[in-house]
Amino acid sequence: MTLPSNILDMVEMRPPEEIALAILRERIQEVPIGTLIPINPTVPFVIVRSDTPGGRWPGDERFVDAAFIDVQSFCAGVEADSEAALLNEACRVAIRDAFREQRIYPNLGSLCYWHMVNRPARKPDWATAVGPVQYADLPGDWTRYDSRHYIEVRRPF
Repeated sequence: MTLPSNILDMVEMRPPEEIALAILRERIQEVPIGTLIPINPTVPFVIVRSDTPGGRWPGDERFVDAAFIDVQSFCAGVEADSEAALLNEACRVAIRDAFREQRIYPNLGSLCYWHMVNRPARKPDWATAVGPVQYADLPGDWTRYDSRHYIEVRRPF
């Protein structure tokens, strides 16, 4: 890490996608999981992004962070539609179970609240979309599923 230690010493909570990455990487080890599409991607893979809840931040600056977590699964081939849906469902189960088990992740904390905002759903690709698409340059035989989760993260002590 290139940040000076005095800055790192001030950090109380890590970005919420870091705990989501830790959960998914621990429980779904056979599939690459990151925050960006890999430079030379091979499918399947999963990307995780976080977003702040609109209007107001419902966390608690003393011990709880809150965020929406978007989980996007990418697959290709004849069974891509089914496989991307199943991969995204496995991600949902992994996050839910980490919450239920109150699993603690070193330097990241634990989930103190979770609910799924929307179930895994197929997102249109460039060839079938009627409006703008997020990844217009994906290969035509790839399928992307997306789900959204609301999490609250209890910071590590």
